[in-house]
Amino acid sequence: MSFDNKDAAGPSDPQVTALAVRVPPFWRRNPELWFVHLEAQFQMSGITSDATRFNYAVVGLDEESILLVSDVVKSASYAQLKSELIRRLSASESAKLDHLLAGLTLGDRTPSQLLREMRQLGGSKIGDDLIKSLWLRRLPEGTQAILACVSGSLEELAATADQVQEVYVRPTIVAVQPPSDEVSDLRREIAALTASVAEMRATLDAQRSSARSRARSRSATRKGRSGSRSSRQPADQGICWYHRNFGDKATRCTLPCKFAPTTKN
Repeated sequence: MSFDNKDAAGPSDPQVTALAVRVPPFWRRNPELWFVHLEAQFQMSGITSDATRFNYAVVGLDEESILLVSDVVKSASYAQLKSELIRRLSASESAKLDHLLAGLTLGDRTPSQLLREMRQLGGSKIGDDLIKSLWLRRLPEGTQAILACVSGSLEELAATADQVQEVYVRPTIVAVQPPSDEVSDLRREIAALTASVAEMRATLDAQRSSARSRARSRSATRKGRSGSRSSRQPADQGICWYHRNFGDKATRCTLPCKFAPTTKN
Protein backbone atom coordinates (compact mmCIF):
# COMPACT_ATOMS: atom_id res chain seq x y z
CA MET A 1 0.00 0.00 0.00
CA SER A 2 1.48 3.39 -0.95
CA PHE A 3 0.60 6.93 -0.17
CA ASP A 4 2.96 8.46 -2.76
CA ASN A 5 2.04 12.01 -3.54
CA LYS A 6 4.79 14.03 -5.16
CA ASP A 7 2.70 17.18 -4.87
CA ALA A 8 2.02 16.73 -1.15
CA ALA A 9 3.03 19.65 1.00
CA GLY A 10 5.72 19.13 3.57
CA PRO A 11 8.89 20.57 5.01
CA SER A 12 11.72 21.01 2.54
CA ASP A 13 14.54 20.85 5.08
CA PRO A 14 15.76 17.20 5.43
CA GLN A 15 16.51 17.72 9.13
CA VAL A 16 12.99 18.96 9.81
CA THR A 17 11.59 16.03 7.82
CA ALA A 18 13.66 13.57 9.84
CA LEU A 19 12.30 15.02 13.05
CA ALA A 20 8.73 14.95 11.75
CA VAL A 21 8.68 11.16 11.09
CA ARG A 22 8.36 8.93 14.15
CA VAL A 23 8.88 5.31 13.08
CA PRO A 24 7.03 2.95 15.45
CA PRO A 25 8.58 -0.39 16.47
CA PHE A 26 7.81 -3.03 13.87
CA TRP A 27 4.58 -4.97 14.38
CA ARG A 28 5.48 -8.55 13.52
CA ARG A 29 1.95 -9.76 14.20
CA ASN A 30 0.49 -7.33 11.68
CA PRO A 31 3.15 -6.03 9.26
CA GLU A 32 0.60 -4.78 6.74
CA LEU A 33 -1.01 -2.48 9.29
CA TRP A 34 2.45 -1.24 10.35
CA PHE A 35 3.21 -0.14 6.80
CA VAL A 36 -0.14 1.66 6.65
CA HIS A 37 0.85 3.61 9.77
CA LEU A 38 4.34 4.36 8.42
CA GLU A 39 3.14 5.50 5.00
CA ALA A 40 0.65 7.84 6.63
CA GLN A 41 3.59 9.60 8.25
CA PHE A 42 5.44 9.67 4.92
CA GLN A 43 2.49 11.42 3.31
CA MET A 44 2.15 13.95 6.13
CA SER A 45 5.87 14.70 5.93
CA GLY A 46 5.91 14.86 2.13
CA ILE A 47 8.41 12.02 1.76
CA THR A 48 8.23 10.55 -1.73
CA SER A 49 11.78 9.31 -2.26
CA ASP A 50 11.93 5.50 -2.45
CA ALA A 51 15.37 5.45 -0.85
CA THR A 52 14.22 7.61 2.07
CA ARG A 53 11.16 5.43 2.64
CA PHE A 54 13.35 2.32 2.48
CA ASN A 55 15.74 3.71 5.09
CA TYR A 56 12.95 4.69 7.47
CA ALA A 57 11.41 1.23 7.15
CA VAL A 58 14.72 -0.51 7.86
CA VAL A 59 15.32 1.68 10.92
CA GLY A 60 11.97 0.55 12.35
CA LEU A 61 12.68 -3.19 11.97
CA ASP A 62 13.87 -5.32 14.88
CA GLU A 63 16.82 -7.68 14.54
CA GLU A 64 14.69 -10.79 13.97
CA SER A 65 12.70 -9.11 11.20
CA ILE A 66 15.84 -7.83 9.43
CA LEU A 67 17.32 -11.35 9.52
CA LEU A 68 14.09 -12.63 8.01
CA VAL A 69 14.64 -10.49 4.87
CA SER A 70 18.44 -10.46 4.95
CA ASP A 71 18.55 -11.79 1.39
CA VAL A 72 16.76 -8.73 0.01
CA VAL A 73 17.38 -5.94 2.49
CA LYS A 74 20.79 -4.96 1.04
CA SER A 75 19.58 -4.24 -2.46
CA ALA A 76 15.78 -4.18 -2.42
CA SER A 77 13.58 -1.20 -3.03
CA TYR A 78 11.02 0.01 -0.50
CA ALA A 79 8.23 -1.75 -2.38
CA GLN A 80 10.16 -5.04 -2.43
CA LEU A 81 11.02 -4.81 1.26
CA LYS A 82 7.38 -4.14 2.11
CA SER A 83 6.01 -7.00 0.02
CA GLU A 84 8.55 -9.54 1.30
CA LEU A 85 7.97 -8.68 4.94
CA ILE A 86 4.22 -8.92 4.54
CA ARG A 87 4.46 -12.16 2.57
CA ARG A 88 6.84 -13.87 4.96
CA LEU A 89 5.19 -12.76 8.18
CA SER A 90 1.54 -12.93 7.26
CA ALA A 91 -0.15 -16.30 7.54
CA SER A 92 -2.07 -17.50 4.54
CA GLU A 93 -5.84 -17.20 4.59
CA SER A 94 -6.26 -20.96 4.75
CA ALA A 95 -3.81 -21.22 7.65
CA LYS A 96 -5.71 -18.47 9.46
CA LEU A 97 -8.98 -20.34 9.00
CA ASP A 98 -7.45 -23.62 10.17
CA HIS A 99 -6.10 -21.91 13.27
CA LEU A 100 -9.43 -20.25 13.88
CA LEU A 101 -11.28 -23.55 13.66
CA ALA A 102 -8.89 -25.76 15.59
CA GLY A 103 -6.18 -23.90 17.46
CA LEU A 104 -7.95 -21.05 19.22
CA THR A 105 -9.50 -21.55 22.65
CA LEU A 106 -10.80 -19.25 25.40
CA GLY A 107 -7.91 -19.92 27.77
CA ASP A 108 -7.35 -16.95 30.07
CA ARG A 109 -8.97 -14.49 27.65
CA THR A 110 -12.28 -12.80 28.21
CA PRO A 111 -15.03 -13.73 25.73
CA SER A 112 -14.79 -10.31 24.08
CA GLN A 113 -11.01 -10.68 23.67
CA LEU A 114 -11.52 -14.06 22.08
CA LEU A 115 -14.09 -12.61 19.69
CA ARG A 116 -11.76 -9.80 18.62
CA GLU A 117 -8.91 -12.24 17.96
CA MET A 118 -11.15 -14.54 15.96
CA ARG A 119 -12.34 -11.62 13.84
CA GLN A 120 -8.77 -10.53 13.26
CA LEU A 121 -7.75 -14.00 12.15
CA GLY A 122 -10.85 -14.51 10.05
CA GLY A 123 -10.62 -11.20 8.26
CA SER A 124 -13.34 -10.05 5.89
CA LYS A 125 -13.80 -13.48 4.32
CA ILE A 126 -15.63 -14.94 7.32
CA GLY A 127 -19.05 -13.51 8.15
CA ASP A 128 -20.43 -12.72 11.59
CA ASP A 129 -22.72 -15.75 11.56
CA LEU A 130 -19.78 -18.17 11.27
CA ILE A 131 -17.71 -16.15 13.73
CA LYS A 132 -20.60 -16.24 16.23
CA SER A 133 -21.01 -19.99 15.87
CA LEU A 134 -17.28 -20.65 16.32
CA TRP A 135 -17.06 -18.20 19.21
CA LEU A 136 -20.00 -19.68 21.15
CA ARG A 137 -18.52 -23.20 20.90
CA ARG A 138 -15.44 -22.02 22.75
CA LEU A 139 -17.32 -20.59 25.72
CA PRO A 140 -18.21 -22.56 28.89
CA GLU A 141 -21.50 -24.44 28.70
CA GLY A 142 -23.05 -22.29 31.42
CA THR A 143 -22.21 -19.12 29.50
CA GLN A 144 -23.61 -20.62 26.30
CA ALA A 145 -26.90 -21.41 28.06
CA ILE A 146 -27.24 -17.85 29.32
CA LEU A 147 -26.41 -16.28 25.94
CA ALA A 148 -29.01 -18.49 24.28
CA CYS A 149 -31.65 -16.45 26.12
CA VAL A 150 -30.10 -13.09 25.22
CA SER A 151 -30.73 -11.15 22.01
CA GLY A 152 -28.55 -8.43 20.55
CA SER A 153 -25.56 -7.84 18.34
CA LEU A 154 -22.41 -9.92 18.59
CA GLU A 155 -20.69 -7.11 20.48
CA GLU A 156 -23.54 -6.99 23.00
CA LEU A 157 -23.38 -10.76 23.45
CA ALA A 158 -19.63 -10.49 24.04
CA ALA A 159 -20.18 -7.82 26.73
CA THR A 160 -22.79 -10.04 28.43
CA ALA A 161 -20.43 -13.03 28.25
CA ASP A 162 -17.71 -10.98 29.95
CA GLN A 163 -20.08 -10.20 32.81
CA VAL A 164 -21.12 -13.83 33.11
CA GLN A 165 -17.51 -14.96 33.23
CA GLU A 166 -16.68 -12.38 35.87
CA VAL A 167 -19.54 -13.51 38.12
CA TYR A 168 -19.79 -17.24 37.54
CA VAL A 169 -16.82 -18.70 35.74
CA ARG A 170 -13.86 -17.37 37.68
CA PRO A 171 -15.01 -18.51 41.14
CA THR A 172 -15.43 -22.02 39.79
CA ILE A 173 -11.67 -22.25 39.29
CA VAL A 174 -11.48 -23.35 42.93
CA ALA A 175 -13.74 -26.29 42.07
CA VAL A 176 -10.84 -27.92 40.24
CA GLN A 177 -9.68 -29.19 43.63
CA PRO A 178 -11.20 -32.54 44.68
CA PRO A 179 -14.30 -32.09 46.88
CA SER A 180 -13.66 -32.73 50.59
CA ASP A 181 -16.40 -35.42 50.70
CA GLU A 182 -14.65 -37.41 47.98
CA VAL A 183 -11.33 -37.13 49.80
CA SER A 184 -12.96 -38.35 53.04
CA ASP A 185 -14.57 -41.30 51.26
CA LEU A 186 -11.25 -42.20 49.68
CA ARG A 187 -9.50 -42.11 53.04
CA ARG A 188 -12.17 -44.34 54.60
CA GLU A 189 -11.83 -46.85 51.79
CA ILE A 190 -8.05 -46.92 52.21
CA ALA A 191 -8.41 -47.42 55.98
CA ALA A 192 -10.93 -50.25 55.47
CA LEU A 193 -8.66 -51.94 52.96
CA THR A 194 -5.69 -51.64 55.32
CA ALA A 195 -7.71 -53.18 58.19
CA SER A 196 -8.87 -56.03 55.94
CA VAL A 197 -5.31 -56.84 54.90
CA ALA A 198 -4.18 -56.77 58.55
CA GLU A 199 -7.02 -59.13 59.54
CA MET A 200 -6.17 -61.56 56.75
CA ARG A 201 -2.52 -61.51 57.82
CA ALA A 202 -3.43 -62.21 61.46
CA THR A 203 -5.67 -65.14 60.44
CA LEU A 204 -2.91 -66.62 58.30
CA ASP A 205 -0.38 -66.30 61.13
CA ALA A 206 -2.78 -68.02 63.54
CA GLN A 207 -3.31 -70.91 61.12
CA ARG A 208 0.41 -71.35 60.68
CA SER A 209 0.97 -71.30 64.47
CA SER A 210 -1.79 -73.90 65.01
CA ALA A 211 -0.29 -76.14 62.34
CA ARG A 212 3.14 -75.99 64.00
CA SER A 213 1.60 -76.82 67.42
CA ARG A 214 -0.17 -79.92 66.06
CA ALA A 215 3.02 -81.05 64.38
CA ARG A 216 4.95 -80.76 67.65
CA SER A 217 2.20 -82.67 69.52
CA ARG A 218 2.25 -85.60 67.07
CA SER A 219 6.03 -85.73 67.26
CA ALA A 220 5.95 -85.88 71.08
CA THR A 221 3.33 -88.68 71.02
CA ARG A 222 5.43 -90.80 68.68
CA LYS A 223 8.49 -90.29 70.85
CA GLY A 224 6.50 -91.32 73.97
CA ARG A 225 5.29 -94.55 72.40
CA SER A 226 8.75 -95.39 71.19
CA GLY A 227 10.16 -94.79 74.67
CA SER A 228 7.58 -97.10 76.34
CA ARG A 229 8.45 -99.94 73.99
CA SER A 230 12.12 -99.47 74.53
CA SER A 231 11.65 -99.40 78.31
CA ARG A 232 10.05 -102.86 78.27
CA GLN A 233 12.61 -104.29 75.95
CA PRO A 234 15.43 -104.89 78.54
CA ALA A 235 13.11 -106.90 80.82
CA ASP A 236 11.96 -109.20 78.01
CA GLN A 237 15.40 -109.65 76.43
CA GLY A 238 16.58 -113.34 76.50
CA ILE A 239 13.15 -114.81 77.44
CA CYS A 240 11.41 -117.17 75.04
CA TRP A 241 8.01 -116.47 73.55
CA TYR A 242 6.20 -118.93 75.84
CA HIS A 243 7.51 -117.57 79.14
CA ARG A 244 7.15 -114.00 77.93
CA ASN A 245 3.44 -114.53 77.27
CA PHE A 246 2.45 -117.19 79.89
CA GLY A 247 5.04 -116.79 82.61
CA ASP A 248 5.01 -119.59 85.21
CA LYS A 249 2.06 -121.25 83.46
CA ALA A 250 4.04 -121.94 80.30
CA THR A 251 4.27 -125.69 79.58
CA ARG A 252 6.93 -125.25 76.91
CA CYS A 253 10.19 -123.34 76.61
CA THR A 254 12.47 -122.49 73.75
CA LEU A 255 16.14 -122.41 74.58
CA PRO A 256 18.08 -120.39 75.26
CA CYS A 257 15.65 -118.84 77.79
CA LYS A 258 16.61 -116.84 80.87
CA PHE A 259 13.15 -116.97 82.49
CA ALA A 260 13.35 -117.45 86.25
CA PRO A 261 10.30 -119.10 87.88
CA THR A 262 8.54 -117.15 90.62
CA THR A 263 9.40 -118.52 94.05
CA LYS A 264 6.36 -119.60 96.04
CA ASN A 265 6.42 -119.24 99.83
